Amino acid sequence: MMKRFTSTTIAAVMAGLIGSTTWAADTALLIGNERYQSLPRASDGIAAVNSKQTFQRLGFKVITAQDTSASKIETSLSALIDQAESTDQVAIVLTGHFVVSGETTWFLMADARTPSLANLSRHAVPLSLIFDIAARHSGNVLVALGAASNPAPTSQGIVAGIGIIDPPQGVTVLTGTSGELSNFLNQEVLKEGVVIAKAVRDSRMSVYGHGFLPETAFVATEVAPTPVVNEKLERERAYWQFANDLGTLEAYQAYLKSYPRGIFATNARREITFIKDAPERNAEIAEKALNLTRTERRKIQSDLTLLGYNTRGIDGLFGAGTRGALTNWQADAGFAKTGFINQEQLVSLNAQALKRSKQLEEETRKREVLLRRQDRSYWQETGKSGTEKGLRSYLKRYPDGAFSDVANERLSAILQEKRDRVAKRERSIWDQTLAANNLVSYNQYLNEFPNGSFVEEAKSRIATLQGANSEQIEAARIEESKLGLAPVTFLLVEQKLTKLGFEPGRIDGKLSEETRRAIRRFQRAANLPVTGYLSRSTVVRLIAAN
Repeated sequence: MMKRFTSTTIAAVMAGLIGSTTWAADTALLIGNERYQSLPRASDGIAAVNSKQTFQRLGFKVITAQDTSASKIETSLSALIDQAESTDQVAIVLTGHFVVSGETTWFLMADARTPSLANLSRHAVPLSLIFDIAARHSGNVLVALGAASNPAPTSQGIVAGIGIIDPPQGVTVLTGTSGELSNFLNQEVLKEGVVIAKAVRDSRMSVYGHGFLPETAFVATEVAPTPVVNEKLERERAYWQFANDLGTLEAYQAYLKSYPRGIFATNARREITFIKDAPERNAEIAEKALNLTRTERRKIQSDLTLLGYNTRGIDGLFGAGTRGALTNWQADAGFAKTGFINQEQLVSLNAQALKRSKQLEEETRKREVLLRRQDRSYWQETGKSGTEKGLRSYLKRYPDGAFSDVANERLSAILQEKRDRVAKRERSIWDQTLAANNLVSYNQYLNEFPNGSFVEEAKSRIATLQGANSEQIEAARIEESKLGLAPVTFLLVEQKLTKLGFEPGRIDGKLSEETRRAIRRFQRAANLPVTGYLSRSTVVRLIAAN
């Protein structure tokens, strides 16, 4: 497990690491890779090399390499091994692009291509090799790793950044971004006579420590003061070391209970946050392993929508809406609420959606049977007699009913018969009124012909116009246009409507008035808003129906 520390703990690392040794015999290897041949430029990649003068001022023999290739890194490492044989202290500073494969972190060379499992070993150095070299100087070695703030592009199975750090015994490791790590070393650590514990305790830089963490001065003065032992502080340090070695949630919580304002309280809270966030990180990795296509992502969004979870779109893109819908579904289904889906959850979601689809289909079928029975019964009471009043009563209640075509034909015949009987002037005005088809035209007709042949028809059409929810229908029309449905979707809709017995007319991918009527019938049967236009809910229900 990666141990992350604030400046206070870094003070212990640096002070114990370098202590009061003779600097003339110390060695530092500084490698900074910024300009890559095939990858984006690493932000502050040469930060390691920028520390050269500081190390030299302190008496280090410095080996530097800038934008080095895989073929040349061996030379630098060999020089370090040779010089470090007679060295008291060793420092290794690497800055540039890092990636993680499995449990291994790799430092990318300047000639690296987009990292993949196939080429990683040819263009990168594993940290395990660096740690093996460092372990030969246990107790007197510092490894500082600075990752570029702009991550390198990766391929499947590779993640940009520095992974879990588990150094050998006696090896101190510092990690952070390249720029901040370099500034911390140059400005706050590599100074003669600095009391590191106090200096780093006051630092605001985000640097993390791992492994062996002693506490002595980094650069001792000629006459070092005799340390005063603070027993209370030593007990707290021992408690923290024990909790840190265990590395569990309970251990860190126990430390905070005993030392809520202790010098390691911030560290403990960060570790607790890191542990609690682990399930979500693991869930994200599990979802990535599924390699979901955009079509498969649309299917997941469709299933969630069918089950009543709003994904805010079915576009194959998992944004905040889809993540929120997944989280809510996971909570209801008894899974961990991560917002990411794994294989087990995918199978469960598919099964639930299929079951719900069959339930909705059965509900639609039963409701359609009931509506048809009610439709036929009302036709027997009103329209079957063939009177104008009866036909109008039927059409008012069932404008898209099973007998609406017959009713309209008979009503048209009645009206035609009336038209043939009326005076030429009234017929002309009525035809103009029908062409206008609005409230003003029908009211003008009634004012001029209060006892005319088309009074009932005019009143009926006024009632229809006043009763129609024009705002809802217009909103539905706009929503359908925003869906951007392809012609093949219209064909599929017509085929489904035909299969379900709603009679959309000719299947040609063109939404005719007959098709609109069939859509309204389906929406009415499915207990959806009846508009005649395709909403997302209507499409999902139609596609899900068998």
